[in-house]
Amino acid sequence: MKRIATVLCSLLLLCGLASAKDKQVKIAQTELPAKAQEFVANHFAQSLVKKVVKSTADNGVEAFFVTFKDKTRIEFDMVGAWSVITAKKAAVSDVVAPVRIRSVLRTDFAGKTIKAADNDGLRFHFVFDDKSEVRINAFGEIME
Repeated sequence: MKRIATVLCSLLLLCGLASAKDKQVKIAQTELPAKAQEFVANHFAQSLVKKVVKSTADNGVEAFFVTFKDKTRIEFDMVGAWSVITAKKAAVSDVVAPVRIRSVLRTDFAGKTIKAADNDGLRFHFVFDDKSEVRINAFGEIME
């Protein structure tokens, strides 16, 4: 009997863990963190927003996703700093990067179109339309 109870408890626990996932809710653009609202206004003013989603993980960490009509998508962390930008139809402008990184992109990768960018605050990763990639640290140094 104990064995059956243990198996049943284990199955219930596994089912509970399997069903646990992020909670996603559509929100208004004005509900984004101020830093994210400013970023969108400064760098994507000409783009039409299709939807804004707030995602809350089980541990309470929030992320925000902004999708534009041209299928560009930006992910922001809970304070509003961008972490990922992907563009399907358009290009990602290099102005989203800090000045040191922008300088490297404009000199060493002139003529390439950025299709995706991600950063963790210390390192930036860019993917170009020709599928080539580059990683640049916050000091503007290309990383191997």
